[in-house]
Amino acid sequence: MASDSIHRYRQFAAGLDVDIPCAPLYQLKLDIQRIKADSQLARRSRLSLTEFVRLYRNQTASDPRPNKDLFELPRQADPNLQHLVGRWNSVVQNGVEPIWNSDKPQVQLARPQNHKSIDNYLPQVRENLAKGQRDGRYLIVEVDLLDEWRHVFISPIGVVEKIGELTSIRVISDYSFPDGASVNDFSNRVDSPEISYNPPKDIARRILELRIRFPCHPILIFMLGDVSGAFRHIPVSAQHEHMFAFRFEGLLIIDLSCGFGWCGSPAYYSLAGSLINYLYQQQRPQPALAPLDSSSFVGNV
Repeated sequence: MASDSIHRYRQFAAGLDVDIPCAPLYQLKLDIQRIKADSQLARRSRLSLTEFVRLYRNQTASDPRPNKDLFELPRQADPNLQHLVGRWNSVVQNGVEPIWNSDKPQVQLARPQNHKSIDNYLPQVRENLAKGQRDGRYLIVEVDLLDEWRHVFISPIGVVEKIGELTSIRVISDYSFPDGASVNDFSNRVDSPEISYNPPKDIARRILELRIRFPCHPILIFMLGDVSGAFRHIPVSAQHEHMFAFRFEGLLIIDLSCGFGWCGSPAYYSLAGSLINYLYQQQRPQPALAPLDSSSFVGNV
């Protein structure tokens, strides 16, 4: 949490005689004391999950942004960008607002158990949750709050190993389970942003083009990264957070951002990626630093 956000949160908690502890430095494990305090505050305040998430993220009438690190973009003259910018600004102001099919029940009929794939990776799952707690991606409370927040939908989690890393895993929420009654089954994708995607062959074609133009240039640089760290910044609207939750070892975890596994996430990843790509293509290297080619950058998103 940002300093002003946690200050307001602590003030509210103090009014209900709940002490919110300071986050310990270099905390690599779950902050159990914080989980207990957040759970106590949720019980005493009797706020709905939507209201509690808004309080947790410091969403106010004057600044309703769920993620204070995101900002609206100015209106663009390019008609191809106007729609993208409009969709992005809506996400900044309100978070992603999914549309649900009419057959979605108000209360989940049966809450599934986690997949057995996590059983051999429990320490790594705990580390993953601790990181999500530190980063503000997860709101973690005690699982008995499901008795208060009865409309929460639970999805099972599983794990996949990261390629090339023996002990690293990614925790995946299985929003496609159970079949016929999953979060993905109830998601309506008709109004999702259009996905613009150029397959890897376009990137390979660009590399070949540059090699032909500059056959003696000695270096080609690739920049690789884990996109999960970037797209966790795209928040889900507080009104819809009840659909993105899972359980683990007596805890209820609410995923506050568009997670891998939800069928709507790629469209919003693409929305952010398309705008980043556009801004990238407006730039060019300084001629003094790139005498061979100072033309505008070419994106491949």
